[in-house]
Amino acid sequence: MDDILPGSCEQDTMFEVLADPRRRRLITLLREHESVGRVFLDSLSAQLAEREAELDTSVEEIAVELHHRHLPRLDAAGLVRYEPSAKMVELTRFSVGSDGSLENFDTALGDD
Repeated sequence: MDDILPGSCEQDTMFEVLADPRRRRLITLLREHESVGRVFLDSLSAQLAEREAELDTSVEEIAVELHHRHLPRLDAAGLVRYEPSAKMVELTRFSVGSDGSLENFDTALGDD
């Protein structure tokens, strides 16, 4: 079935994008900041570094990886809006659960 998800993200692309654990953690962080709206890349990077302390990755390394790899993919999939020049990120209207799982995924796919 070639149903399209909100944000013009095809089903296979959605699974591929969310297969990465760091992207799921990023979505979870954005859900926690949903009432604030847009969040600075530096703030997200610092919070991810705290949550990923066992990986021993610096805040700067995480920021670079988010900026060049993860945020563009999430933006292209329609899950976030990323403004690289302002280094601001916000979650889109697509519903993702606090545990990183997709809420109402069957509804989003049009499966009843």
